[in-house]
Amino acid sequence: TNMSRSLTIERLLAATGEALPIPPGMKGVHVGVPFGPTALSEIEQLNATKVYVMSNKSSKPMVEDFLKTLEEKGILAAPINCDVSMGGAEDGLLKACNEAAA
Repeated sequence: TNMSRSLTIERLLAATGEALPIPPGMKGVHVGVPFGPTALSEIEQLNATKVYVMSNKSSKPMVEDFLKTLEEKGILAAPINCDVSMGGAEDGLLKACNEAAA
């Protein structure tokens, strides 16, 4: 489960005393914290005025409340895109990027 994976990562990091490597262009990686409030905090810190959400189809139900919150705040840029499947699916990613740019 996600919870087991998160706890395993946290235990591994605590045992080694190391932090997760952060890719260039990113300021942090959040593990083991609630998704919605954490994402909203990041959005507010970035002063984002439009947010575009991508999800795989099986995760869509988990982000529906988050989407409603974005809609209520008037910052949801477009309907959720679920065309990006596990493994990358370049066609789905290209479609999602084109929709976000439109």
